[in-house]
Amino acid sequence: MDERTRTALEASIAHWRANAAAKHYSTVSAGCADCALCGLFRKQQCESCPVAARAGTAWCGKTPFAPAIEALHAWYFTLPGEDEAEAAALRAAATREAEFLESLRDPTAA
Repeated sequence: MDERTRTALEASIAHWRANAAAKHYSTVSAGCADCALCGLFRKQQCESCPVAARAGTAWCGKTPFAPAIEALHAWYFTLPGEDEAEAAALRAAATREAEFLESLRDPTAA
């Protein structure tokens, strides 16, 4: 993994860790525009992205990303005061996404 990719991966991990710590859905960002890896690889349809390489598909398919988006939408569309279960689900899904990204770290770079 080259240095640019490693740096983007670490930024993406930090981003999902921040999402996992969110206190309100408005502070969660989960789009491609919010992802450092997408910033490097989306114009090439994810070619050379470590996420796509592991998942075997582009656009974060077959990763914890889709469940995290679903959890964010559920939290967003739940009434305030009745949304703690949805908030917890988003935090758990964001944690799984961060852990998935951490699993992509190059063990020889440590």
